[in-house]
Amino acid sequence: MRWLLVVAVLLAGCAKRHPAPLPPAPVLRGPAFAELEAGWRVRVITPVLKSGGFLLKATEQQEEGNTITLRAGDEFQGYETAIYGVGAHKKGGVQVALTEVTLNRNGQLTHPAKSFAPRLRQPARLRHVRLLYMLKVSDADHNMAVLAAVDSARLAALTQRVQSAPATECRVSRNEYCEWIPAGVAVRAERPQAADWVPVN
Repeated sequence: MRWLLVVAVLLAGCAKRHPAPLPPAPVLRGPAFAELEAGWRVRVITPVLKSGGFLLKATEQQEEGNTITLRAGDEFQGYETAIYGVGAHKKGGVQVALTEVTLNRNGQLTHPAKSFAPRLRQPARLRHVRLLYMLKVSDADHNMAVLAAVDSARLAALTQRVQSAPATECRVSRNEYCEWIPAGVAVRAERPQAADWVPVN
């Protein structure tokens, strides 16, 4: 989707100013959502900006052949990679938990115990979870949401409502959860393949 490609270009351009390269941002194809399965994981890449926001705005652009370099001055300070494990819940469905955080700040790597911008914060009782990819920019100015519900029927109904009216239907109740992913943050569901992890979509 367009915003994730923009994230990839912006972050890749800024990475040239730091020793460690940024991981590639996901390119989303296929279905409009990914329902999380046990054994998968979710990778969340969040830029660390001086302003405290998430959307990096370039102040300078240079083109050389097929390479576009974007610079953002001292606004870009690094990025955080948070890994959320997806396990089987004893009552069916899945449970999602933060398992690893790596903070790259100006090329210096640390492993804090908590994410500075946590995602996937739905209550444990909501055992059916999916990542919803909006096919166009919504009225809420977001392109992805985390949805969760107590059962698959409620999750399907919640998905339809959010797709139909994203500005008003992304809400939290006892049996449902919806969280918009801020523009500039990259979220990707991954599954194991051999000794590596590959994108689900």
